[in-house]
Amino acid sequence: METSTPLLCERGLLQRADGSAKWVQDGSAVLAAVHGPAAAGPRKENPERAAVEVVFKPRSGLPGSQEHEWEEILRQAVEGVLLASLHPRTLVTVVVQVLSADGALLSCAANAACAALADAGIPLTSLFASVTAAIGAQGDLLLDPDAEEEAAARAVFCLAYPYRHEPAQGGGGGEEGAEAAAAGTPQQQQQQQQQQQQQQLLVVDEGVLTCHSTGRFSPEQLVLAMDACRRACAGVAKFSRMSLLAGFADAVVSSR
Repeated sequence: METSTPLLCERGLLQRADGSAKWVQDGSAVLAAVHGPAAAGPRKENPERAAVEVVFKPRSGLPGSQEHEWEEILRQAVEGVLLASLHPRTLVTVVVQVLSADGALLSCAANAACAALADAGIPLTSLFASVTAAIGAQGDLLLDPDAEEEAAARAVFCLAYPYRHEPAQGGGGGEEGAEAAAAGTPQQQQQQQQQQQQQQLLVVDEGVLTCHSTGRFSPEQLVLAMDACRRACAGVAKFSRMSLLAGFADAVVSSR
């Protein structure tokens, strides 16, 4: 099974936020803003760690039960990677604004939130990527379904996996590479740094960070969806790294 989903990510759009990112995939688009870590109020203050708050705003109207459920899912995902013990008695607020919705909206929001956290420079144990899968009426597995496909699906899964980058062995880094980069022009230094980052190995964890499902499905279908989403998350993670290096990136990323 293959899928190619057009992805777009742009960071640093909001001046009043500590970090922000716009994430677009197919017909869904989300703008996420991160505020903090900032001093928490008495009700939310934790003397040992930072608290996390997520606000999910629909495209129009007031948030409903689904938005509140997604707020909790995203909050748990952020808490799962945030080094909260470094910022006790503080609050990290993630505001998610839906710009357009045509399927896989929760995954789009999760990817936007992760990109905004990276833009804010908040210490994390890892980044994460999210992909949505659906079991069609004929039992076929669809990745990144649109709204019509989601509505007709027997089951829909939204999964997020943590990922990290590890240095590639024999990648030409080390002290010699650092000395060569320092001796060149600023443009050469930037190119050298990008080459070193591109040589890093992308590792997607096997453990699931977030799993949200609706509908009826068998254990075998769940395992199939988890495996397909994990492989697809590798493609999303590669794109996210590319957008971090470029500042702005627009590309088609394959899930293979």
